[in-house]
Amino acid sequence: MTKFILISILHHSEPADPDLLAWIIHTLRWLLGGDPRLLGGVIFAIIVSIPIGILIANRLFARPD
Repeated sequence: MTKFILISILHHSEPADPDLLAWIIHTLRWLLGGDPRLLGGVIFAIIVSIPIGILIANRLFARPD
């Protein structure tokens, strides 16, 4: 029963929470001055830097076999 309650609370039909996305976009526009190209560049840099950071950390901290 508890698992059903947790799943129903955490699930929504959208791939991301629309209120959270609206807040993030509003905050980034406020911080960056509202330029859409700059906003797109920042979001792109964040999206690209996460997997690159994971790969770099894997190379640095991987144990040699």
